[in-house]
Amino acid sequence: PKNIINLQHLKKERGLKYPHLSFVMVAMLINIHQLPAVVRLIQDLGGAHLTLVDLKETDTFIGQRIDRNLRYSLPFIEDAAKIALELGVGFEIMPSIKEYIRLFYENSLNGNHTHENR
Repeated sequence: PKNIINLQHLKKERGLKYPHLSFVMVAMLINIHQLPAVVRLIQDLGGAHLTLVDLKETDTFIGQRIDRNLRYSLPFIEDAAKIALELGVGFEIMPSIKEYIRLFYENSLNGNHTHENR
């Protein structure tokens, strides 16, 4: 963060609007609980935008995709979206995650209990 803080200081000192700082977070079960705090940190650092992307599982991260437990993950995503709106931080969710969420709600409404809504 020190380099980011220095960059933002120089930007402010020189009266510049650019560069805009955008961040990307890979959503995983082991880190999704940090998402609301990440949004706050981005705002503290003067960041403009956060994109939440889906994990592509590898041998190292088997079982860590958030669709494996959206009942756990979704409240953090919802909180982060509210915080981002309040703080003026852009918040984008990649289409694959939006699809997980859509299926989660659809399955919940239909009473289906698949791995997407445990």
